[in-house]
Amino acid sequence: MGKKRTVVVVEDEDAIRRAVVDALRITGYEVVEAADGAEGLEAARRAGVDLVLLDLLLPKMDGFTVLEQLRVSHPALPVIILTARGSEDDRVRGLKIGADDYVVKPFSARELLARVQAVLRRSPERPTPVIRIMAGNTTVDCGRSGHSTRRGTCGAFGNGSGYSSTLGSARWPRSFARGIALLRLGTQRRNH
Repeated sequence: MGKKRTVVVVEDEDAIRRAVVDALRITGYEVVEAADGAEGLEAARRAGVDLVLLDLLLPKMDGFTVLEQLRVSHPALPVIILTARGSEDDRVRGLKIGADDYVVKPFSARELLARVQAVLRRSPERPTPVIRIMAGNTTVDCGRSGHSTRRGTCGAFGNGSGYSSTLGSARWPRSFARGIALLRLGTQRRNH
């Protein structure tokens, strides 16, 4: 059996947090609990987190702020908002700033678990260590989204999402795919 997935639950209401945590643990997830926004942001930024369940109405830092800050440091980390704020404006705002799903309270444990599974199924695996490709005078550092030559550093490869499916069916870092294209172009120029 593989490694257990880790879910951070950021919810200030004890009864709701306990129910969500229990449902996740019974289903086989590792769970980290946080009762306020600041604690939740810190927990979500730790290594090994696979998903965040985030309330919006939180002490110390509201859920929208947590999500905005999390998107800066961890743009690919899946987040599901769990909240009583069900207006269309709130749902649209949450999704626009980076939530992967939005669930309005009250909700059933069965529905929540299905949404957790669906979001994790759609989420790419966590990035692997930095890969460097060297050919002649060019070094492509796919983890840093750039390349360098003996003359200096050149532009960035990525455009935001960080992944490309252009190299077969695997999900390769977009910078890796562009790095390979750059190396091919450099090799072609030298051969002409």
